[in-house]
Amino acid sequence: VTVVVIFLASPLVLSTNWRSILPLPLASYLSNNTGSYFPLFPWLGYMFAGAVLGNYLAKKNEIIKSVRFSFRLFAVGILLLGCSVLLRQFEEFLNYSTGVELNVSITFIFRLGVVIMLNGIISFISVKIENIPLIIKHVGKNTLPIYIVHLIILYGCAWAPGIYSFAAGSMGWEESLGGAILLISLMIGMVMIFERYKTVWRKKLAMVKI
Repeated sequence: VTVVVIFLASPLVLSTNWRSILPLPLASYLSNNTGSYFPLFPWLGYMFAGAVLGNYLAKKNEIIKSVRFSFRLFAVGILLLGCSVLLRQFEEFLNYSTGVELNVSITFIFRLGVVIMLNGIISFISVKIENIPLIIKHVGKNTLPIYIVHLIILYGCAWAPGIYSFAAGSMGWEESLGGAILLISLMIGMVMIFERYKTVWRKKLAMVKI
């Protein structure tokens, strides 16, 4: 329900001039017109959607190894993608014929569909593979730090600019592909270093306790 509310409210929230209502630091949480790349609406919806799926899997842990569940995830993702395409076409037709814009977060539906579809594919692969490589397990356990660090590299933070601030729209597909591969390699390297030193720290703590 929360995801649907955020989805429906996002166009209204994003079209509101929050700078005239709230102080700039607070307005930045609700509007991308202040320079914020990820305002709460609609990005909070992705977090809640992930929380819903995670809560469901936590309660029904055995379903992870079900091929049927993998196909259901994939089907839901495809359905959302199809809905986003149809809504986009309907929006263009409505705007062309009547001049009225469809006030719906179509991009939100599209992105959510892509993520769920990919989750279905990964879930299916994990069912078929008996021994998942250790590095994939480590990456799966550290998705939150990976997400935070890669956002800082791409979009910067309060203390340093990101790649987006000086390279947005100026890179060809070759540079973009090379940059993506480099960033993925850096994140994997970060996880490997973190896991290695985490084991060392645990051993040191265990020795101290002894």
